[in-house]
Amino acid sequence: MEAKDLKVGQQVKFNNDRLWFTVQACNERFIVCNAVTKADTYHTIIDLDQGVRGDDNLVFHQGYDDREHCEARLKDFISGEIEISHRNRVPLVIVDTKNN
Repeated sequence: MEAKDLKVGQQVKFNNDRLWFTVQACNERFIVCNAVTKADTYHTIIDLDQGVRGDDNLVFHQGYDDREHCEARLKDFISGEIEISHRNRVPLVIVDTKNN
């Protein structure tokens, strides 16, 4: 499956990552995903135009705990208020997907 075909609720696994991330919000350019573990909530944002994924460029990376927060973050990416960190971005490589 190509990243552009991902839908809210699907799970995605990336290369070099042991977690399954759940798609929480998306538009034609950005896909906001999170992975909730017992210890923490992790996030990654996919930029389809640039073919990369990574954390946001904010210091504390807050606002990815649930779908509502992720939808709000998506609006921040669309407006350009925040972007994917240039330091922590990696090429987008999806190794598997599944429907939740």
